[in-house]
Amino acid sequence: MKFLKWLLIIIVLIIAIVTIYGATQPPQMTVKESIDINAPASLVFEEIRDFKAWDEWSAWSKMDTVMEQSYEGEIGTVGYKNSWNIDNQIVGIGSQEIVDIREDEYMKTKMLFNGSLDENFASFTLTETDGVTTVVWDMLGAETPFYARIMNTIFKPMIVESYKSILNNLKSIV
Repeated sequence: MKFLKWLLIIIVLIIAIVTIYGATQPPQMTVKESIDINAPASLVFEEIRDFKAWDEWSAWSKMDTVMEQSYEGEIGTVGYKNSWNIDNQIVGIGSQEIVDIREDEYMKTKMLFNGSLDENFASFTLTETDGVTTVVWDMLGAETPFYARIMNTIFKPMIVESYKSILNNLKSIV
């Protein structure tokens, strides 16, 4: 009986700690990474604006080489959309759609994951100086309820590493 009592106390404490920790975390996950690429912004932008080109440098595309993908709209314009279905549970089913774009400078996408209507946003900002383009890639995740924010803490390091890897791949391609 004592064992069950202590087990229950430990379980309640763990739940309380996770809940309190989650309540102190930001409501949205944010990620921001950058890289300098020795190429004009126009060349970098050509790779970014066409979701079909992402297969060459995106680590997520390499997770499942037979991933089902579809594309809608005109490349590099508002409304251009990429949808995917992948067996990897981290990537899963989803879509991204261009919601704002400025030639050779900026592209913002809205992303939906695993059938959720919660919108996540990512953007690429390009700044060229003396033939070197700085690419800043950031993400603003959907608002997360306080009790689930610990998941943001768990997933953020994986996303940061993914962003770094993908930006390095983009640099190699350009």
